[in-house]
This record gives sequence, structure tokens and C-alpha cells, in this order.
Amino acid sequence: MKQLILFPLLFQLSLQLTKAQILDYQILAVYELHFQPDSTDSAYKIKTEPYHLYTGANQSLYISTYAWQLDSLVYEGHIDPNDVSAMERLLRMPQPSSREALLKTYRQGGMTVYNHVISLYVYEDATKLIWQIQAEQKTTEAGSVLTKATTSFRGRNYTAWFDENIPVSDGPYKFGGLPGLIIQIADDEQHYVFEAVKVVHFPKKQQIHIPYATHAKPITYQQFKELKEAYSTNPLAMLEMGGGFISEADKRKTKENIQQQKSRNNNRIERKPD
Repeated sequence: MKQLILFPLLFQLSLQLTKAQILDYQILAVYELHFQPDSTDSAYKIKTEPYHLYTGANQSLYISTYAWQLDSLVYEGHIDPNDVSAMERLLRMPQPSSREALLKTYRQGGMTVYNHVISLYVYEDATKLIWQIQAEQKTTEAGSVLTKATTSFRGRNYTAWFDENIPVSDGPYKFGGLPGLIIQIADDEQHYVFEAVKVVHFPKKQQIHIPYATHAKPITYQQFKELKEAYSTNPLAMLEMGGGFISEADKRKTKENIQQQKSRNNNRIERKPD
């Protein structure tokens, strides 16, 4: 099933994404996300996925490490979508839970989101978090002093711990706006737990190429939500609209697999829209 779904996606990306935006950064934070995809089964395996946050003077990029490894091969022209053996190598790579890439602009607030539903789309997400900074602090094993803060975001309540000695008003996912880098943040149910496992300060500016900027299709946040819901409801129809081919013999099995996946992935990080 993965091969059927992945092929049209990679084919379109390899045709469309040929240019890159460059982001200068001096701090790299590596996070681990521990999350529970199925909220109805407490025994269901907690998944762990690494993410990278590249922070510069005015912008940052947050993306799954797995997504970056996969996308870089495609965007840099190392993978021919017509090469079956190359596609099989891609399928053996760790697969990301999300292909979402967040480009945050500090001064303007909000962020530009690049995400995939068959094709690549770009939209603006005017995220605004209201934080309550607490007096409580704790010290990590490495000796860093962290300060507690709480907020609510799209259906979940979160507790964060940030480091004022790292003067970056940012953090994992769509979290930011505190007077220091967020080192740990989790929702009250511990379904989504982010933790920085490494923070690297570079003496000189580094550069990372962002290949998403040039050919993504503009869309509104509301339109993307509707598109994603349509894909969740009837992915086969949208795959065929996007150029994918699924034989009649495989359709029944594919539908069963999709329904099983959907029932096992019912615990989205954003429960409620704005």
C-alpha cells in the first residue's frame, strides 16, 4: 500500500520542486517527539520521531528528520521516480508521521506552513499563543535552569519548560513566544511530548536549503483543512485525481488498510480548529 500512495506524491514533487530558499541559522535544536497515535487504546505503542529546529535571526525551520531525509533525496534529484529499485529504497527509509514543514517568521508572528496532500501546498497559520509564565523552575542534569509556562492550543492544554539563557523565542512544532528556547513541552494527557535532546550553537552562520518555497500551491488554512479531511474520507479518489493508479484488484485491500490506519491514528495533535 505504501508504494501505491508514495509514487504519485514523489512523482509530482520531483517535477515541481527544483529551486530552494536559503535559511541562515546559528542554533540547531534536535527534539524527540513521543506521541500516542491511538487515544482509544492505552496499550498502543508510543511512537518516537526526531525533529530539527533550525533558528536564525528572523526565521526558523521546523521539520521531521525523517521527512527531511526523504524529501532531500527527491528535491536534489537523487531519486528517479521511474526507477523501481530507487523507490524501494525510499520505502525502506524511516517514514515520517508528517510531511509538514513550518517556516516561522519572528517579527511578523505566525508562520508559513508547507504540507502535502498528494500535491504540495503552502498556507499561512496565524498562530497566537497566550502564555502564563509561572514562578516554578527546575534544573536539568546538565545544569540548565528551566522556567515553567502553560498555555492552551487547539483543544489541548500544555506545560512548557524554557531556557532563558538561550535567547530564542521559539520551540518545537507551532510553539514559541516565550523569553527563551522551549526545551520541553507536553500536553496534560502526555499524548504529545516534545523534548530537546541536543542544542548546538554554531560560531558562524550555517545555511540550509528550503526547497519548498518556489512551487508550492498557495491555499488558505481553511481550504487545506477541508482538503485534508477529504483525503482522510476518500483517499483513493484523491490519489487517482492526483495521477496515481490503483488496480481494481488492489482497491478492496487498500480500502481495508486505509480504514485500519485511520482507526489507529485518531489522536491528532490539533483537536479543534481556531
